[in-house]
Amino acid sequence: ASLDDVAAAARANDEGTILKAEYSSSGLGARTVARELTEQDVAWARNRLKADGVLTAEPRYELEAEFTLEWYDGFFCGVSRPIVLPPGRWHGQQLGATDDLATDVKEFLRDNVIENDVAALCDDVPGTCGSATCGLDVGLVRGDTKVLECNARTTMSHIALAAKRRVPNASRFLVLPKRDLAPHHLPLTDGEHFVAVLELGDDSGPFPFLDENDDVVIRW
Repeated sequence: ASLDDVAAAARANDEGTILKAEYSSSGLGARTVARELTEQDVAWARNRLKADGVLTAEPRYELEAEFTLEWYDGFFCGVSRPIVLPPGRWHGQQLGATDDLATDVKEFLRDNVIENDVAALCDDVPGTCGSATCGLDVGLVRGDTKVLECNARTTMSHIALAAKRRVPNASRFLVLPKRDLAPHHLPLTDGEHFVAVLELGDDSGPFPFLDENDDVVIRW
């Protein structure tokens, strides 16, 4: 890849482009750029290409909502919603009520439209992904379902869904600075500076969760 390739990728997307470093994760190592790169954009891309030799360019969409779908050992195991803070850093997973969503988006969840749309695009996500345990990031864009990214590995969303199955009144799975722990948080880890927690207080859980001995709710 070259800087010319990066510039061409940016010009191809009217709504912006997300440039991702080879080892980006959870919004870190990513940069959103306009059609014309600034000097700062070029400097960032040059440094990443020098370090890694490659960049990934993804179209930026105005998302009505974003969802993650997870498979474990080939079986579909549920849906949750990522919590993303400006300028695009992952903060956790929404596991509870959908009061913050527009009515039409709630209907997409209730009627399994997201899952059915993805199944229509690909009837074997683990096989296509190349990993029996994987996850999809899916966005709702002007009423259409778009696959944003496929992760061929265990993700934080897998952990969030597993925790919700064991703690039904968990509303959110979060990664917080340890100093921000509050009484309504159930710590899952004991890191020196950051801790994974479940925020308690919501057992509505509109998403499908599977136990080890349950039948698969949605058969792919």
